[in-house]
Amino acid sequence: MAAVSRIRLYPVKSLSGVDVDSVPISDSGRMRYDREYALFSEDGTYVNGRQNKLVHEINTTVDLSANTVEFKIYDTDRTFSCGLDEINSNSELEEWLTDFFGEPITVERAEQSNFTDSAGGIAPIRVTATGPTLVGEETLAEVASWYEDLDADAIFRRLRTNVVISGVEPFWEDKLYSNTPATRRNPGTGVEFTVGNVTHYGIMCKPRCVVPSRNPETGERKTNFAKKFTEKRKERFPEWADVETLGTNMDRDGVKDYYYLTVVTRIPSRESGKEIAVGDEISIEGEVPLLQTH
Repeated sequence: MAAVSRIRLYPVKSLSGVDVDSVPISDSGRMRYDREYALFSEDGTYVNGRQNKLVHEINTTVDLSANTVEFKIYDTDRTFSCGLDEINSNSELEEWLTDFFGEPITVERAEQSNFTDSAGGIAPIRVTATGPTLVGEETLAEVASWYEDLDADAIFRRLRTNVVISGVEPFWEDKLYSNTPATRRNPGTGVEFTVGNVTHYGIMCKPRCVVPSRNPETGERKTNFAKKFTEKRKERFPEWADVETLGTNMDRDGVKDYYYLTVVTRIPSRESGKEIAVGDEISIEGEVPLLQTH
C-alpha cells in the first residue's frame, strides 16, 4: 500500500528544508510553512538556484517548535538568526543577504498563497498548484543508482520534494498525473487521490531545471547530470505512462526530453484545517476535469 514515509517543508524558497511528522493544510490549499517566504532581487524576481547558484551556499536550520531560523554561509562562520515570523522585510537580514550576494536583496512573505513555481498558475489555463510535490522512495533509489557518488537522500535533497511515498514500485507516482493534461485547446484532467483524508489533484510531472545538477550545499555542478538523467529516465519510463504528457502542461507541446520527475499537485481550499502525516495511506480515486478541482 502506498503511504507517506517522509515530509519535508521549505519555509524559505530555494533554501534548506526541515522534516516534520505532520503538517496542516492552510486556507489556500498549501502546506503550512512551505515556501512561505522568498528572496527577491531589486527587479522583483526570485533569487533562487535557477538564476543564482550562490543560493546553494546559504544553509538554513529551522526549528518550527521554537519558531526560529538560522542562516549560515557554507564553510564560514557567517550566520544570522531570528524568529521565523520575523524574517519578512527584516532590514538586518536583508542587509546581511545583500552583503553576501553583492546586490540588493529583500525578503517577502506570501500572504495568501505560497512561492512554489506553480503558485501563480500553470499554462495555459492558469490552474494554481500550491500543493506538495511527491516522489517515491524506490524512484529516489533508482535515480541514485544512475550515479556512482549519489545516494537516495542526495537525490531527494537535489529535487527539493515535499512528500516521499513508500510501498510502491519505482516511478509509481507517474500514475498521479493525467494522460490527458491541459493544452491550449483542452482544459484537460487531473488525477484525484487522497493522502489520509486530504484530497489532492495531480496536475503534471514536474520539469526539472539546473538545480538538481548542483550540490545542495556548495552549488558545485555535477557534470553530465541532466544528460545521464534524461537517458536513464527514457530507458526506465513506465510502459503504462505516456511520454506525450510530459511538458504539455507547461506549454511545451511535444517535448520528449524526459527531464521530468516528481508530481505537482493542488489541494482544494475546502481541505483547509486537515493535515498530512507520515504513515498516511495514498489512494487513487480517478481522473477529474482540471476546471473542477477548485
